[in-house]
Amino acid sequence: MIEDAVRYATEHNVLIVAAAGNGRSNAPFYPAALDDVVGVAATRNDDTRWSLSNYGPFVELSAPGYAIYSTYNDLNNTYNGYTYMSGTSMASPHVAGLAALLLSQNPNLTVVQLRSLMQTTAADLGDPGRDDYFGYGRIDAYAALEAGAPPVQPDAAASGMVWQDDNVNGVWEQDERAVTEVVSIQIRTTGGATIAQTMPDSSGHWRIDQLYPGSYQVVAVTLGNTVLTTPDTYNIQLESGQEVTELNFGTIQNSPPTLAYRVFVPTVQSTQ
Repeated sequence: MIEDAVRYATEHNVLIVAAAGNGRSNAPFYPAALDDVVGVAATRNDDTRWSLSNYGPFVELSAPGYAIYSTYNDLNNTYNGYTYMSGTSMASPHVAGLAALLLSQNPNLTVVQLRSLMQTTAADLGDPGRDDYFGYGRIDAYAALEAGAPPVQPDAAASGMVWQDDNVNGVWEQDERAVTEVVSIQIRTTGGATIAQTMPDSSGHWRIDQLYPGSYQVVAVTLGNTVLTTPDTYNIQLESGQEVTELNFGTIQNSPPTLAYRVFVPTVQSTQ
């Protein structure tokens, strides 16, 4: 009956994690000994084996299980509803929690991929490679999450337009013409480093693609006597596959300053 339930869960991509047992025995302990179940042994805080932890070929992984601070069913005890407990039942939730973290990072992982990630990134304890006391080793959450992270792709983009803001109201209107060569658009990191730049095309539109997900500043740098009627910087957050649009900049042209000239005419006293 239990084996059927475990098989049904596995076929529906549900990972089953179970304690290996606390009998200091290598006798198969169920459901941990089922092929579709991750059997978990317990380790101490110094990465040695907890002495009562079961062992055997059904141990797949190990996790901290000695003096684990956890909830307890007596709210009036010394620790007000908490206590320190040891056992493989304290170790197996660490493995289940890591599996949940990996799925939150990448919901498309299969049960096979989950088990492989935790196995290959575990800290190898005991005899080299898999052994009956620690399985593939003590789980390493950081290493597993690092290995399981989906590859980051430069598939995000930012775009907008630049226009001549004739009425200086900071809002683009259909009768206001596009601007092409008086503004440079720069993508900068939040630290201020420029990583990409472009100029508006003949219709005033600009677009920068192949950006990695992250936080950026979009900055308009004016050329010549051009000034902006809108803020010169947008702060954006790009997600994978996303394009942030409507990053628009209004401009006007300042008249060149009129320079006053004085002509000096010397007084000629005599000639020689």
